[in-house]
Amino acid sequence: MGRSGYSRRDDAQPRPRGRDTRDAQYTRDAQHAQSTDHAQATDHARAAARDAQHAQNTLQARNTLQARNTRRTRLLSLALGGMLLSGCASAPGVTETPPQQQPPQTAQSGVGRAYQESAGSQCPNTSTDPAVRKLRQITAESALPAGFHGVAVVRCRLDQETVPGDGVWQVAIAQRAETDLSGFIALLRKPDETTTPQSSTPTGETFACAASMLLIPAFGLVGSDGTVLSPRLPQTICGDPLPEILTALNALPWKTEATVRTTRLQTQTEIDTGCPSAYKYLPGLGISRNATPWSQVRHPSTPTSDVLCVYHIGRDGGSGSMPIGSLASGTKLTKQQGTALDQALGSASTPGVAAHGCSAQATRFALVGTKDNLGTMVELDGCRRVMFPDYYLGTPEPALFQLLARFGAN
Repeated sequence: MGRSGYSRRDDAQPRPRGRDTRDAQYTRDAQHAQSTDHAQATDHARAAARDAQHAQNTLQARNTLQARNTRRTRLLSLALGGMLLSGCASAPGVTETPPQQQPPQTAQSGVGRAYQESAGSQCPNTSTDPAVRKLRQITAESALPAGFHGVAVVRCRLDQETVPGDGVWQVAIAQRAETDLSGFIALLRKPDETTTPQSSTPTGETFACAASMLLIPAFGLVGSDGTVLSPRLPQTICGDPLPEILTALNALPWKTEATVRTTRLQTQTEIDTGCPSAYKYLPGLGISRNATPWSQVRHPSTPTSDVLCVYHIGRDGGSGSMPIGSLASGTKLTKQQGTALDQALGSASTPGVAAHGCSAQATRFALVGTKDNLGTMVELDGCRRVMFPDYYLGTPEPALFQLLARFGAN
């Protein structure tokens, strides 16, 4: 059935001439609709490819820059006191059958594992609690001594804090819980699981454990004599802590004793403008050869530009020495400013102004567009070219740089 709502029928019997004419028209309508749909699908596919490339550029640049400056640890512990990243991993010998046909089986060891975070990386150094200081020095788990009497639990965890005017920060938090710990300690003394709950498990068979990584905030038991130990946690058959232990740990009456900001995760400028913290300097990668002039590329219409992001270029320090731009400033554009910039950029998108024969690397560049589509890059020095979303390089008029300077791209 075509877009016009008509369907075509091939009859074996001869039909009146008027009907032939009408059917021919229906066929042309259907072919036109199909052609239009194909063109629209192609446009959307190109737009999706550009969006994916933009996301990759931003993510790779951000990851490279973060690795150079500091290794950011995991951001947030979930309500159960850990973060669960789960997929699915099959143990050797598993036969894929519908869930209702899966027999009860035993798990292969080493598939699912849980990890307790390093206390040294999570405990704030401003804490005055002696137990927290001792927890910072613990490097390994240990079994609970037979006569151990716990009077408190201390833990250190990471969280996020939004600071008005100063962005989003990762914070290290030290907490203490003082209560009757007899029930919690009894859970810690439980044995590891060795079989599935079903007693009829066939010998020698295997089943799939979740490919999980459960990150548990560092915690320690405080004994009546002041000692602090990090207990070994009883495990499920898949190598994760027994879930009732995590539930009990989270339910303790925690009181925060110290908080310290460790790493800024997002600046206020990033929040206000939507500018990414880092971006690859694409003209320096030599990827613009044989690109089609942007004015000749069919692409969906885009909103008027409303964001201007300025970057200063450095190097990632790796073997490839990839040029990376770090966010220096960001500006929200008015409708009038965005329209003026888009018009000036359009003058550099035609075949007659293609950029050739320049190898000078810029030290600054700007991204122009919207929060969801920062697809146009302008070199603010060096060759002073414009790179469009399809990597076409054009030479803009001087008026473009005057506008950029007026709007904050200094």
